Amino acid sequence: MIRHDSDPAFVRHCILECLERTLRNPRIEGFFLGLKAGRMDALSATTEPDNDDVTITHTVYPLRFWVPMERFKSSEEERFSELINYAFQKMHEDSNVKARVWFKVIPTLVPATESGLNNASFKVESTIAHDELRFRSRSEIAIYDVFKSRDVLFFPNAAAILGRHSPEAFEKREPDFLVCHKGKWGILEVSGEPWHSGAISTAKDHDRSRLFQHYGLVCVQHFDANRCRHSPADVVDEFLLLLAKS
Repeated sequence: MIRHDSDPAFVRHCILECLERTLRNPRIEGFFLGLKAGRMDALSATTEPDNDDVTITHTVYPLRFWVPMERFKSSEEERFSELINYAFQKMHEDSNVKARVWFKVIPTLVPATESGLNNASFKVESTIAHDELRFRSRSEIAIYDVFKSRDVLFFPNAAAILGRHSPEAFEKREPDFLVCHKGKWGILEVSGEPWHSGAISTAKDHDRSRLFQHYGLVCVQHFDANRCRHSPADVVDEFLLLLAKS
């Protein structure tokens, strides 16, 4: 059984494996080959009532597949949407879990590993696509969704280059959220994820904070990932208050 919050790349792999076993001749199915050549974005789930019985609810996961133009056929959309939904339900072993599938036609082949406009890729390969951006966790997505509803300029998982007088000594860092609010700049870090946990990682987080502070970014605040996921509005409120006082 696949967990609902499994890595999208892994979910895509499982769906394609199921389709390969289901299709009679997968090697000559142009649409299927297009699915393999493109990528998949897994967006935030929603809960919807059943069409026939309002006492039953379904967890619906929007799945967007990128298909190269030369492999796309509109006549195959409905068929493959049904096949993908069947594979998704079979993976979860739960008839109340459904996939809402749609296809984005692209002019050229896009690598399956490419996803989103921002970075989130210096250290971690597995990312989650959300709003056509890349995130490392659901906790980051929860914070992002709150920030975008506020009158705030912010950069999620942006690449930061720390310049040096000696060009070869420059460093790359990736703050979780670089935020500008009322003329003040600060960084919100989501701590407690696999890449932000343990004594060594905690020490590295503090070292990274000092690096940013060296360049004048004095407000660098770390918040627990669990709190970020379940109380993101409170986290953002507290961060903006601390930023205002800095």
